[in-house]
Amino acid sequence: MKRDDKKRRPWHVTVLIGLWLVMGAWNGRSDEAESKASAGEIVMDRVPLREAIRSLTRQMGLNHILDPGVPGADCNPNPELEAPRISKRWRNASAEQALRSILKDHQLILVTNPVTTVVRIAPGSVAVRPVSASLVGPPDTNGFAPLIVIDDVPLVDALRNVTRQCGLKVDFDPAVLAAFEYDSGISIRWEDLTVRQALYALLDNYNLSMTEHPATGNAWIRFRKRR
Repeated sequence: MKRDDKKRRPWHVTVLIGLWLVMGAWNGRSDEAESKASAGEIVMDRVPLREAIRSLTRQMGLNHILDPGVPGADCNPNPELEAPRISKRWRNASAEQALRSILKDHQLILVTNPVTTVVRIAPGSVAVRPVSASLVGPPDTNGFAPLIVIDDVPLVDALRNVTRQCGLKVDFDPAVLAAFEYDSGISIRWEDLTVRQALYALLDNYNLSMTEHPATGNAWIRFRKRR
């Protein structure tokens, strides 16, 4: 059933070429969920899985994205399934040790991608294909961005904005528009990468490919064929 009556939240995409100092990792607190870290100790009390991962990867200085197959991830194909909540205490543990513990408990893997510099967190059963370095190009020619923030933006709109930053005018295969017409929006915060790296990290995570036409500055995004 189409969710025609769903009210879209206000959205924006921010690509900052200057510096933006953001204090803290994840500061959300409620009666149900709290995460805190002290010297040698990390405590989580009913923290949603995605927020637990977000907090720890920020402490580690990692740019990350959640595969849509991760419970509670953006554009999850099964949004009706409640995301797990993390309640755990780690003593004398680093953020990396706590993150790897959570991933192991939930059968998730962390896949590094030196081409995009964005690590992908996915179910262990997902086969992740690497992005070709030739698509991203040299890092000094593609618009370096100290900070890229996307906050609850529908995926198609986010891709339109990022491709525009790459100097491209993009069109989408109708199947892509139909698949993401009612998505709940994506949220990321990535530092120290190029706009093109961000673009291909998004395409890779959502099984999309892009064909460019350099002579016209146009691009075409469609679903990537699965092996």
